[in-house]
Amino acid sequence: AMILVSAFTSVHAFANRFLAPGFVVRDRFDNLSAVSDYPEPILIFHGNMDEIVPYAHGKKLAEAAQDAELITYSCGHNDMPITSASFWQNIARFLKQAGIIPDAKPPNIF
Repeated sequence: AMILVSAFTSVHAFANRFLAPGFVVRDRFDNLSAVSDYPEPILIFHGNMDEIVPYAHGKKLAEAAQDAELITYSCGHNDMPITSASFWQNIARFLKQAGIIPDAKPPNIF
């Protein structure tokens, strides 16, 4: 499983936003291709008011993935509520559903 927080689709697309010419980007960090080829579940967190990596990047990543969940927060880039209980509850739920961590409930043996 994979978890992405405020991720961009590629460095090239990200650099274009800041008017940097494409030839200066040596490694594309093509997250869009990576998620589209990734067969496992992906959880994506993104703020809909992100002023650094626009929300559209998170949406495109979720749409390109084979199995993705996009969780949208009403926040910018640097105020993602990573200390909130709901943030970590979403991660725990996702990891349990993906079979990465066991469910907290004891097994029913009777």
